[in-house]
Amino acid sequence: MQTEKPYWLSEAYNSAITSQDVGVIQRNLATAKLTKQVILSNFKTTSKFLDWGGGYGLFTRLMRDMGFDYYHRDPNCKNLFASRFEGHGSGFELITAFEVLEHLEDPVEAFKDMFTYGDSILFTQELIPKTSINNWWYLSPEHGQHIAFYSEKSLSVIAEKMHANIISKNNVHLMTKKRGRVRLYTMRESPIRRVIKKIINRFNYHILRRPRITPLTGKDFRESRGGQQ
Repeated sequence: MQTEKPYWLSEAYNSAITSQDVGVIQRNLATAKLTKQVILSNFKTTSKFLDWGGGYGLFTRLMRDMGFDYYHRDPNCKNLFASRFEGHGSGFELITAFEVLEHLEDPVEAFKDMFTYGDSILFTQELIPKTSINNWWYLSPEHGQHIAFYSEKSLSVIAEKMHANIISKNNVHLMTKKRGRVRLYTMRESPIRRVIKKIINRFNYHILRRPRITPLTGKDFRESRGGQQ
């Protein structure tokens, strides 16, 4: 479901982030934790990753601080937090696109572009409610930036056009051309599950010698100073 041709976008994007988006920091912190879980469960931790439509670069910076070789791409927004890590080329292990799809004039072309960078896309997207949408908060006509809305069916159609599979849990979605089992965790975890996961992680490291992931914060800082300590 889309609006009419959005002639108002130049006015809507006077600022990349609207004054209504008070959850932007919390959302980046939450999606960083989510992405870490998905990477550890499905992808090579030493690979390169790309945040498509990454806004000011906060998410990319958070992921690099966690130790992942993350890069940013968003030609429509100034990269403030990860300016030295613009993503180019292909071969990225995972593409992320959080709170992006609702801003797209042509979603199919956008997904085609994302898949030129890699074979798996992790994204969040509120789905159209099955009841009335008259009072649906996500429409947000006040700021005019949300112009495309999706159902499970429309995401499945896009995945089919991309020759990819899609798995969804709540409003988290993973579209991938990767074969084999792919697991998708959400940000909601019970205390018991967290304890079990800690035990498993300790087992993985001490018994299977799973490599530790070292934050890239210090390395990035030294390189920004030309290698000085």
